[in-house]
Amino acid sequence: RWLELVETPDRDTEDFKQIIADEIYFDFSSGAIKTFADLVTWSNGPASTVAYSKHDLSDFSFESLGDNQYALNVTMDWHGLRPDGKRMTAKTRHGWTVTDNPSETFARIKTIKVGIVEPFKMID
Repeated sequence: RWLELVETPDRDTEDFKQIIADEIYFDFSSGAIKTFADLVTWSNGPASTVAYSKHDLSDFSFESLGDNQYALNVTMDWHGLRPDGKRMTAKTRHGWTVTDNPSETFARIKTIKVGIVEPFKMID
């Protein structure tokens, strides 16, 4: 669900509430996100500066931390298209912690730490 929201330019930021924990800490290259309001600012700012966005996932792993808590790690190859038609790319490594309550539709993201593997760059 996270990627669906992030990759949709006309996303409804309220939908993020379905997939984030009450207390969050997302360490993105554009800055830290500690509240839902911070997430809305990011979603309407850096995340909305592209007309098209797609992530290809690889090297996925997870481990149980107990009590329906999980640590997830994944590499994301990102491809984007700016409104002026210029293409961009980047590769990042993500570490997430999530809580999976079986009575809810989606797991809730508590933390995200993003490391840059290959920096954002123009490919045209």
